[in-house]
Amino acid sequence: MGTFSVTTPRVSNSLTSQLILANLTRTSARLLDIQNKISCGYRVIVPSDSPYDSTVAIQLQSQLEQKAVFQQNIDSALNVLSMADSVLAQANGLLNEAYSLGLESIGTTASEETRSSNALVIEELITELVSIGNTSFAGKYIFAGRDTLSAPFEIVDSGVYFAGDTGTVDVSIDYSSTSSTSVNAASAFGAVSTEIRGRTD
Repeated sequence: MGTFSVTTPRVSNSLTSQLILANLTRTSARLLDIQNKISCGYRVIVPSDSPYDSTVAIQLQSQLEQKAVFQQNIDSALNVLSMADSVLAQANGLLNEAYSLGLESIGTTASEETRSSNALVIEELITELVSIGNTSFAGKYIFAGRDTLSAPFEIVDSGVYFAGDTGTVDVSIDYSSTSSTSVNAASAFGAVSTEIRGRTD
């Protein structure tokens, strides 16, 4: 039986030490990365951890932020409409009171003193209605149309002047839906009327 020799390459102790040190460094880096992910609760900390997952996460975060804006707009619209319902109910009560006083004043049994007294009360009711028409929410007048920073109603001489417009302030409540955060004063108070003409000044 013949024999043969095998030559085993020799690896220097210095190279072996460098390889072991490099492996330890990589292992330490991986352990540190895992510890960071465990401590913060995220699997992806920087985009380089997983480019695809990072892209998906960014898209989802953007959608969540947009949904939060939609929810904020919905809450704002609901608050405005709820306040509008409340103050319009008050306005309806004041109008009914003024209407009753008006009927009382035109009756044949109404005295001059009764009419004068009722006229003063109706003037006070009109002042209250103007105050209701100038109701604001979060610093914006809800019956002013698009000009939400200016009071829409004011008493001028013996009448009430409407300085707003009949436009609406719309906000997005979904990707394809909007809602108004203002109330049309023309339909709520009859703020816009046709011109009245007569032969006598």
